[in-house]
Amino acid sequence: VVAADKEEETLDFTDKKSFANEKEKWEKVAEVFRNAHKKNKSSGIAAMFLAYYSEALINLDKIEEAIVVLSGAIDAMKNYEIREYYRLKLALMKIDSNEGSTVTEGLAALIKLAADEKSIVHDSALYNLGLHYWSNKNFDEAKKYLNQLLLKYGKDSDIPSPWAEKAEEKLGLIDGKIK
Repeated sequence: VVAADKEEETLDFTDKKSFANEKEKWEKVAEVFRNAHKKNKSSGIAAMFLAYYSEALINLDKIEEAIVVLSGAIDAMKNYEIREYYRLKLALMKIDSNEGSTVTEGLAALIKLAADEKSIVHDSALYNLGLHYWSNKNFDEAKKYLNQLLLKYGKDSDIPSPWAEKAEEKLGLIDGKIK
């Protein structure tokens, strides 16, 4: 009975403990999800424990470790749609890592997602790729991807995207036609 009470206290930390700072909170979140994954490796939601563990690592500024953990989570994900969203997240994390070869890997993954018109994250990949090039002042490449997004997912499209309006704003800035 004592062991069960201790385990319950460990898992139910939000109501029973306060944290001195954000770092302490995210360390506890990381510990809980890492342990949950260890205890439930063969369950259907094991990959999600890793995904949340990765999120905690991001908040602890452990980006390289978060990338490794999220890569493992994606490999274990069975659901195509969820896997695609996390592939997009992983590509963006790699691009933001500022580590040369990791950035290159992330950019290649994002280009691959943007090339796959059947991907559930196609519109988001196009926007983020355009935004990447826009941020790096490569406006020709930015226009290429942002225009693809508008053509396929603009307001007159059968499947409009919430990213289309943002793409239009960026294109307006590039062309000097701020709306």
